[in-house]
Order: sequence, then structure tokens, then C-alpha cells
Amino acid sequence: MTVSVAIMAHPKRSEFIPELEAQLDRPATVAWDDGSNSRWGTGRRALLAYEPAATHHLVIQDDAVIPRDLVAGVEAALQYTPGDVPVCLYVGKTRPYREMVREYVKRAEQGASWLVMDQINWGVAIVFPTNIIDDMVAWCDTQRIPNYDSRMSLWFEHQGIPTWYPWPSLVDHRESPSLVPGRGHSGRVAHRFIGADVSALDIDYSGDVLRLPSVSDYRPGGQPMLFYCTKHDNLSVPTIGVRFKDHFAEATTRGAIAYLQSPFMRRRGVRPATEEEEAAWRGETTGGPVLVQEPAPVNPPATQNPAPDGQHEAVPDGKAEEVLAWVGDDPSRAQGAIDAEQQREKPRKTLLAKLETIARAE
Repeated sequence: MTVSVAIMAHPKRSEFIPELEAQLDRPATVAWDDGSNSRWGTGRRALLAYEPAATHHLVIQDDAVIPRDLVAGVEAALQYTPGDVPVCLYVGKTRPYREMVREYVKRAEQGASWLVMDQINWGVAIVFPTNIIDDMVAWCDTQRIPNYDSRMSLWFEHQGIPTWYPWPSLVDHRESPSLVPGRGHSGRVAHRFIGADVSALDIDYSGDVLRLPSVSDYRPGGQPMLFYCTKHDNLSVPTIGVRFKDHFAEATTRGAIAYLQSPFMRRRGVRPATEEEEAAWRGETTGGPVLVQEPAPVNPPATQNPAPDGQHEAVPDGKAEEVLAWVGDDPSRAQGAIDAEQQREKPRKTLLAKLETIARAE
């Protein structure tokens, strides 16, 4: 395995580039933002800078913190992968699927060397097989997703190709704000980074391979996954094009399945249906009636202090603009507004999508 290297660079971080180039154990092509501030445009130039003789190509972003012997370590690590998969060198603490990944890495501490997920979830450093880059770029050019890693992830998902992640992470983020609008720096760190003073050649890549449950085991064309909503009869989730009917809904894509298992959706009462519930929903015989166990209501203690004035005021029953003005950037108010909107005869899809974005920000 041989790896070529390119750096995605932005003028706002130009001071990082000389240090990063000096730390890399292989010459790198620097792909600069051309002034358009296009994440895909810069990522595209970095991708196409691969060396034709290389089997793999590493695209690393300008705010990466790297260990010693990174590229040599990547070449060693690739020997333990299928070879035709993308390898993301970073597992972060921020979105997406924060809670799911947190539980996942706890299990990885028991001796795993690799994590496998269905998506490319972070873009700070990714290794690609060079023989797929041209086709991937051509397809991604037809998409409109701003983030270059999300755009590429969608291509791999369509191909049914999972993403491998070495554990611990081989890169981390610098203490610098994200260039993506609306994001700061808070939380943009790896769950566990091997360390800048450690050689990537000293890591054991021969351990267990741990797959993210539920999401990574699902493939397009398989049986849809059934979900149950305890709080709403006919919940609409326009973000992923799913609508519950009589508490039930099926999801048929990995992205939708992952989204419906997120903490945000759990707070809305969504969970995977049990085998008994699914059998009853599909009209199969289970040998007896199926009882859906609703969560018991939790009553606050009588001694609990009342909430401050206005904390539980009613959601405005007016125009979408009035609801959004009342919500502001408060995730708890956004959740209350979502619940109220779901009770309308015809929930407003655009409003729900905006409210979900605010609610997920907590």
C-alpha cells in the first residue's frame, strides 16, 4: 500500500500550513480555497491531486493535529482493512449521532483496533482508494451538499461501502473555530487521539473490528426497520421524509434509521419496535394479544419548586414566523413547539424542519 497526500487549505488558516507540511512524513500537495469559500471545491481539488502510482490518497484538512510518522502508519494500518474502503482517521465527540458514537467507543476500549460505520462522519483526515476517486468526484459534482465529506459519504452509501476508523484516532483538531457557518470550536476534539508525540507506526492495528450496531448492519434492499412512537399517533419527520401512522413508521435508508435512533428522536418518544409489536403491525400471529407498554408518567415531587414564570408558557398558535420568534435559539422551546405542531391537523413541514434544527442544537 502506498499513500499520496493533499492538504485542504484556507487562507484564514495559512499560518498552519508550513507546520503541518513539516510534520508530515511525506510531501503533500496543498489545495487552496480559490476565494469562493466552497468546501466541495477545495476538497475536490485535494482529491484530484492524488498520485496515479499510489494505491490510496490521504486528504487532510489544515486544522489537523497529527502524530509522528502519520503516512507510514496509515500504510501499515491499511494492511488490516479490505483495501477498497474509505478510512477516516478521526472519531469526534460532536454530531452526528453523538450519543450512539459515545456508547460505541466505550465498547471499543475493550480491545478494538477498528470501528466501522456506514457514513463518513468527520472530514478532518480521510484516506481513499485512488481507483474510485475519479468516479466519486464525477458523481459528487452533480450534488449540492455543501460539506465535501457529507457529499462523498452519500456516494459510498449508494455503493454500499462502509467507512473504517482506526481506534484510537490518528488525528485531532486544532484549537481553532470551524470555517463552516454556525459552528464554533466547542467539542471539536477526538474521543481519543494517540497523541502528537506518538508514532503512528507504534499502534496495534490487528485488534478487533467493531461495527456500529443497527445502522452499519443495514443495507439498501433489505427489510425496512420498523419504529414506534409513544408520544404521537401521526408524527411527521420531514427532515428524512418519514411519517408515522397510528404510532408506527418504517425506515428504509441507513440515514433515516440512524436519525430515528438519535437522542433527539428518543425525546420525541421514538424507538425501534419490538418483535411482538412488529409482528402485530404486519398482521402476523403471535399466539396472543400484543400490549404496547407506554412509559409511565413521571410526577414531580410535591416539594418541587415551581418553574420560573414564563418557562411553560403556551406555544403561540399563529404564523410560523411567530412560532420561530417565540422559540429563538432555545432547544427546549423548539421541542415544545414541535410537539404542539404535531397536534395540528396539517403540520407545517417547513416549520417542523426549522424547529428540528434548533432542537438538535442542544
